[in-house]
Amino acid sequence: MAVTEKRKKTRLYKVAKEFNISHDTLTEFLEKKGFAVKNHMSIVDEEMYEAVERQYRKDRVEAERHAQKRKEYDEEEKRRRGDDKEKDKDKEPDALEKAKKAVEAKLKAAKEAEAKVGEEEAEEPAEKAEEPEAKTEQPAETEVEAEEAPA
Repeated sequence: MAVTEKRKKTRLYKVAKEFNISHDTLTEFLEKKGFAVKNHMSIVDEEMYEAVERQYRKDRVEAERHAQKRKEYDEEEKRRRGDDKEKDKDKEPDALEKAKKAVEAKLKAAKEAEAKVGEEEAEEPAEKAEEPEAKTEQPAETEVEAEEAPA
């Protein structure tokens, strides 16, 4: 007795993805072969799967080859990014030192500006003491304002 491998219930769209073809193409192919297929959610039985495999074996191989190349590219990209991260780690202390120096320079400039303003303020009261302040008179209330004011 030959033991045959039973496939689980597989939807048509998953088989189409496996063979790297559209579900519309697969539906059309299976209908031409005489299988009852309604839409992309139809269940593909063992006989249907074998017919698809015979017809689209080449596409499946190409899909697997493409998936392998994609995987290799992604791994290479991760390695490249990992190298870039190592370079960035080496640069971090330099960037940190530059940032510290910039902050220190800003603080020094702010202190100098504050000291300069303090010196100018100290000189201004002496000048004001020499100038007598002029009294300004308040204008008298007008008739309109007097009428509006509550008594």
